[in-house]
Amino acid sequence: MPAESLFGFLALIVIISAVLSIIRKTRIVARQLRDEWGKGGRAYAMDEDAMIALRGCYSEMPKQEAAFAWVDEVTWNDLDMDAVFRHLNRTQSGAGEEALYRMLHAIDAPYEELSRRDRWMQALTINEPNRIALQRQLRKLGREHDHGAFSYLKDPLSSKPRHGWAYYALAVVPFVFLALGFVDPYWLLGILGSFLLNAAVYYRAKKVWIRELTAVRHIAAVLRVGRRLGRVSIDGMEDGFKELGALSAKLRAFGRWNAIFNMQRVADYDFITDYLRIAFQPDMIALCRLSEFIKKHAAEIMRVYQLVGELDACIAVASVRETVKVYAVPKFWGQRRVEIKGAAHPLLKNPVTNDADWRKNMLVTGSNASGKSTFVKAVAVNLILAQSVCTCWAKSVRMPRAQVITSMAIRDNVQGGESYFIVEIKSLKRILTALRGDVLTLCFIDEILRGTNTVERIAASTALLTYIGAQNALCIAATHDMELTKLLPDYRQVHFREEITPRGMVFPYRLMEGVSDTRNAIRLLEQMGFPEQVIEDADCMASEGN
Repeated sequence: MPAESLFGFLALIVIISAVLSIIRKTRIVARQLRDEWGKGGRAYAMDEDAMIALRGCYSEMPKQEAAFAWVDEVTWNDLDMDAVFRHLNRTQSGAGEEALYRMLHAIDAPYEELSRRDRWMQALTINEPNRIALQRQLRKLGREHDHGAFSYLKDPLSSKPRHGWAYYALAVVPFVFLALGFVDPYWLLGILGSFLLNAAVYYRAKKVWIRELTAVRHIAAVLRVGRRLGRVSIDGMEDGFKELGALSAKLRAFGRWNAIFNMQRVADYDFITDYLRIAFQPDMIALCRLSEFIKKHAAEIMRVYQLVGELDACIAVASVRETVKVYAVPKFWGQRRVEIKGAAHPLLKNPVTNDADWRKNMLVTGSNASGKSTFVKAVAVNLILAQSVCTCWAKSVRMPRAQVITSMAIRDNVQGGESYFIVEIKSLKRILTALRGDVLTLCFIDEILRGTNTVERIAASTALLTYIGAQNALCIAATHDMELTKLLPDYRQVHFREEITPRGMVFPYRLMEGVSDTRNAIRLLEQMGFPEQVIEDADCMASEGN
């Protein structure tokens, strides 16, 4: 067989093998995505380092003036919203994680936007082939959050190299020496000299401009994926794909530089890519050329980023919807009233559901471990989810648009030198500051002012809850202080309680009307095996106190 034919045959075999390998990988990914869809416990596991990077990225995101307060840091931590985020995180990309994290904070999204998210989720659930096609493209973005893209987009010109012309000159020098080599071969030695100079400049620039280069490379990857997503068609999502297509057309000039940012090593022994980057300085030239363009089109670029991320986040929540037996799409109304039927906490595997018709302030009493705090958190979390991802762990939810704020999981600030009580009153003060006449505030308080003595706690708690009750707010306060039930007659009284059975103490976790008339702290000590002497003395003193 002639050498040319043998070479051609081998080349054909290599091409066929590469194509078959791509097809095989595509099928494996598609099967994996199909198997993961709607399966409980399949959320992407983020370690704490990844969460720290995500929080840092969120802090850099642009935040427009909100119609009312976003979920603040205290409320987020009180409700353990990081765990709720992890539970929902079936995203395929870092952009999706960032969008989902932001969505859960930004509960002031317009009704039209919330309605669109729900429509997208329903459409994605129905159209499996195109949903998988979207997920495959999104997966190519990876999950890096330390990209600095949001900081760079704020002012790309401030990060532009001042002597950009030098990189153009360095890229041209090798060609100059190559041309001179046709006159005198000794000039070809200049190519080696220019390469050494370019290598020094390349590694120096890479060290100095690594943050900017990483940001632009990440932006380029998101725009590339956005352009490909815009070519997909799913009934019910035409508006999103149309907008992506229009934005991609406007940003087409950026796309011409994508080949530079896509130049990655094929394998460890692929040194050609590195040599090309060193010899012709494409990274720095692209950075110089694109900074003006990015500054001019920062809003469009950010919009593409938001659409790509939001689409991924909607796919994730749509998958979670398939894992639960019952979920509700919230209905928003103008009444000063929240009505939830069958509310459950999304992090509980086998929750006991409760109804809540919240048209006036509520005081929740009950025994220890009876379910007070879980109920309060379940309601608060669902009202955040209603106004962010249009998905509630309930049979039905009807509510007005409102800000949600809590004071619950109070801890000492040891490093800051603040006592439990100081931290608590600061937490409560921010609730009073957040109260507004034009926007309803839904506030949740657990064990109010427990950091101080009984007499002052009762007096201050009564005054504070009375003040909140007179504002444009609805409050749910959980407490062990039975005195408050008599001092706050305008608050609706509800409670949780335990039941004594032949097997011992059990908790039905059902919300009941009225004031709790049971105590179980001593019985819980007894059930946990505390010494008999402790139990007897406690019972004696409790009887004398009554």
